Amino acid sequence: MPRICTIPLDTAKVRLQLQKKGVAGDGLALPKYRGLLGTVGTIAREEGLAAL
Repeated sequence: MPRICTIPLDTAKVRLQLQKKGVAGDGLALPKYRGLLGTVGTIAREEGLAAL
């Protein structure tokens, strides 16, 4: 699989993993990212494609 596909997915995976650690102490906060493709879409929409 070319890098253009794997790097954005890896970026999304890391964001999801970090979110789980950050939200663990706060039970009231809703997660910002939901699912792998939803995370890619959120990053692209909020930060632009270059962030991926």
